[in-house]
Amino acid sequence: MLKQIQQWDNQISGYVQAHMHTPLLDRVMPMVTHLGDLGIVWGIWGLVLFFVRKYRVDGVLLLGSIALCAVLCNLIFKPLFSRSRPFELTPEEEELLIDAPTDRSFPSGHTMASFTAVVLLWGIAPMMGAAALLLGIVIGFSRIYLFVHHPSDVVAGAAFGALLGKLCVSWGYPTADFFAQIANRILFAGA
Repeated sequence: MLKQIQQWDNQISGYVQAHMHTPLLDRVMPMVTHLGDLGIVWGIWGLVLFFVRKYRVDGVLLLGSIALCAVLCNLIFKPLFSRSRPFELTPEEEELLIDAPTDRSFPSGHTMASFTAVVLLWGIAPMMGAAALLLGIVIGFSRIYLFVHHPSDVVAGAAFGALLGKLCVSWGYPTADFFAQIANRILFAGA
């Protein structure tokens, strides 16, 4: 099964590398992927929600969920699976369009954070969720395009992220509400 997945990964990555690169995408994809660095775009989105009273609890939940996602992905999953990145496996020298990541490949943290955010934002407002979904798909694809993730890393990141998002929506609101109330008292004087 794993051999078959690796074969599938190699075919898709090979096709993307051989047939989808253009000068425009070579400039755009690094910018898109950097939106996902450290979950920055989702953190900013969470902060925006946090400072809008109506969405303060949602903002706290999004920020906490992205932090939890980073811990699970980078401190548990990546060391556990310890999968090499695609550029490390090719005998020929691939010139990367971004700095080579130094951590392991599986799962894609950029995609995991994106899909955690997608599920949370969809629950707040479907239009926000749809925008997040589009951005999450493009961020995930950028990781394949830039040859820093296998396609199965991205698919697994999306699945793990969606599951984490669902769990956070199901169980995280009481905790987020607690922290939002503290923020109200301390930062916003009861706002």
